Amino acid sequence: MIYLSLFQSNADLRDLSDILSFYKEELVGETANFVHDRAKVSGKTIPEVLSDILQEVITSVNRARTLLRGEKEKETWEKFIAGYVAFHFYSPRYKLIELTGSEFTA
Repeated sequence: MIYLSLFQSNADLRDLSDILSFYKEELVGETANFVHDRAKVSGKTIPEVLSDILQEVITSVNRARTLLRGEKEKETWEKFIAGYVAFHFYSPRYKLIELTGSEFTA
């Protein structure tokens, strides 16, 4: 049952990808994406939707942290999450470096 719940947490990480992709999409005026669709359907503003999605991702990540029992499993999860986010920040495709004003160091 634990691993089935973790599948939900991993599925929710698609939403994290939507957040991390949003900046590059906004730069080119792309509105055919999950964030804009959700805003349209929910009647919320883009900042409200981004906040909602971020809160859902945080809940999902924390759910996985709670479900994982062994230290090795928890460590693997933390490394995965950190690597997933770092990939998006390091990749020029996502243009997130523009938001920080500087290069990241490992």
